[in-house]
Amino acid sequence: MQPLALGGEDTDGNVQPLCHGCHLDKTAEDFPDDRPALRESAARHQDRALGRGPSYPRPGKPHS
Repeated sequence: MQPLALGGEDTDGNVQPLCHGCHLDKTAEDFPDDRPALRESAARHQDRALGRGPSYPRPGKPHS
């Protein structure tokens, strides 16, 4: 898969469905100089998804 920003084609064959954390990881790999904080953000997201970090706030509930 090649990002559109790096010359990839806008076709069905150049699409990769990813969860939010994996998308952050791939973006950090594709744009290492432009996105230095993405790896840390992806790690936090994965920790939350695996129950190892603070949970996301629920609608109408304060974040703890």
